[in-house]
Amino acid sequence: MKRDRGAGMQNSRQAYVNLALATAAFAVAFAAWSMISPLSHQIQADFKLDNTSIGLLIALPTLLGALMRVPMERAIAGIDSGLRWPDRCA
Repeated sequence: MKRDRGAGMQNSRQAYVNLALATAAFAVAFAAWSMISPLSHQIQADFKLDNTSIGLLIALPTLLGALMRVPMERAIAGIDSGLRWPDRCA
């Protein structure tokens, strides 16, 4: 059976494009998320929020990220019948 070398090159190129785009998106999202805390005083003044609301504004992305990690890992493990998620990380 003859293999098409062009298809392998295209997949490799696509993987690098996906990696670059995912890295750029992660950097932009992290930069936007990290600006919430320094801008919290201005946000509080503009929207007339109390201190509890500002605390939730700052803490909620971290809390939701930590809480959603567990169901997402279970979903990945349920979809993939191969190695489990911790096995891939090791």
